[in-house]
Amino acid sequence: MKHRNDDQVILNLLDFGHQDLALDPNFGKLRIKMRKSLKQAFSMRFDLVHTMNGSKELGGLKSPSDVKISYNNNCIVVGDRGNSRVQFFDYTTKLYLATFKVNRHFYCFLIENGEYKDNDYFILNDEHTSMTKYHLASLINHCKGGTICNVIWENHSLSCPYGMAIRREKNQKTNGSAENWIYVCNSGTNSIVVVRASDGTKITEIESPHVSISQPYGIEFIVGDTMLIVSEYNNRRCVILKQDENENWLIVKTIYSGQIKGEDFDCPLGITYDKIGRRIFVCDQYKNAIRILDEEGNMIDVYKAGKVSLKRPFGITFDERKGELYVTQFSGDVVTIFK
Repeated sequence: MKHRNDDQVILNLLDFGHQDLALDPNFGKLRIKMRKSLKQAFSMRFDLVHTMNGSKELGGLKSPSDVKISYNNNCIVVGDRGNSRVQFFDYTTKLYLATFKVNRHFYCFLIENGEYKDNDYFILNDEHTSMTKYHLASLINHCKGGTICNVIWENHSLSCPYGMAIRREKNQKTNGSAENWIYVCNSGTNSIVVVRASDGTKITEIESPHVSISQPYGIEFIVGDTMLIVSEYNNRRCVILKQDENENWLIVKTIYSGQIKGEDFDCPLGITYDKIGRRIFVCDQYKNAIRILDEEGNMIDVYKAGKVSLKRPFGITFDERKGELYVTQFSGDVVTIFK
């Protein structure tokens, strides 16, 4: 803030990343307001903004399976599955930062918002039984040759875990306090396993008879975090779930096809949600397409034969600050960014 008095200018600086401020309720309201003002909807033009090929020194990307953005850590995280590693890039410049070598094959990961600068968390699923949580900044520093990065927790009770979504919960199971829960597509048991983000312990499981799904892969909260959309690559469909008055999850809509004849799902995988534009984007791997749905689950559009062709789109995420869509091309070995 500037105050002019007798040609003097006084500049007061406020550190918005300070931990003490994060506890102030008024600061929390200001932060939420500022974040909302920065959000942009996707234009639907699918104009090419940038193509990420990975680090040239490391041979580039091979079969990238997932991509996520950490605003607090100002970085882009790309799953370089074919090379069994995760690559980190600067969010602003897109320049390479570091590489995390992974011992087990994986497809999906998640960024948990840590609320202030350099405090996000990275949760990685392997394709067998495990999910592991790291402090993101510590992990990147470790990959650069810095300090040791300890694992926060590991969960080895899963079966082919794939996509994850996270929601802030406050109910009887949290004893009245708010905490983050992670919803994991557990393909091996045809269910969604819910674990506590703080320690990785299992809380509950969404499964038959309430919800009947087969090999779930992508998952995302929609409509103010009140519903879940889940892709089933084996069933060639997506389903929308909603909780009833007893907090049981139920399927309220099944999505196979759209308004255009022949435009049916073939192998739906990654899902992302544009809250401002109120649209859902689903990667349809073998159709080399991105399906666009409205919040009711109606398939309203498709992108597959535009200026940039897609080669097995796999992972997808929406950058709500810039209104950009990030898509990993599993057979194209790139991450494509659309505006």
